[in-house]
Amino acid sequence: MGDVITCDKFLSLRAAGERLRGAQSLREIADSAKVLHETVRQSCDTALGVIEGAIAAATARTLFLKHTNARTARAMESGDLERLVAERDAILEALNRDCRGCNGYSPFEPESGCEDRKPD
Repeated sequence: MGDVITCDKFLSLRAAGERLRGAQSLREIADSAKVLHETVRQSCDTALGVIEGAIAAATARTLFLKHTNARTARAMESGDLERLVAERDAILEALNRDCRGCNGYSPFEPESGCEDRKPD
């Protein structure tokens, strides 16, 4: 009769088991929440990096266009056709370079990256 337990003991063990399962479920929920939080944080970090890159590219493009517009205006004011053609060629060269794999190169910053491809 050593295997026989009282009803109170049985109910107590059953309640303890249910609490244990409940605690395990709460731990699983907490673990899932941690994974979700980390995933969202990583996604936000990635999105922030993309946004910062886009802002930097837009800023570089704005500076390039501002610089190019000023040079073109000076060339037009001079009235020198050869200077205008040279300016056009420089703009086309800057925009048509394929230095995407080069460290630090931005197609909108002619002075960046690719030492061997910079205009003279």
